[in-house]
Amino acid sequence: MTAKRLSSLVVAGSAMRPGQPVYPGMKAPGGWFRAPAPLKTMLVAHGLPSSPRLAGGGWPSPGRVIVSLLLVLALVTAWVVAARRPRAAPAG
Repeated sequence: MTAKRLSSLVVAGSAMRPGQPVYPGMKAPGGWFRAPAPLKTMLVAHGLPSSPRLAGGGWPSPGRVIVSLLLVLALVTAWVVAARRPRAAPAG
């Protein structure tokens, strides 16, 4: 299925479990509820993507995880070195 075809199939909606309170004294019947078509247009106009990601998402690549961990390690090391460095005595 092409991305264009998939994009046309995607609609905004939500799911509720049966019996979930909606308003005082009201409970949802449960199931999926489809939003009106103009809602997708409004959400896209406010910055949401017009179609879902076809691949990726979820967890970052192993390379990004390693680079991030090395960056955190470098920052912690710099902080520890700076904290252990003796301070100059105030002049006076």
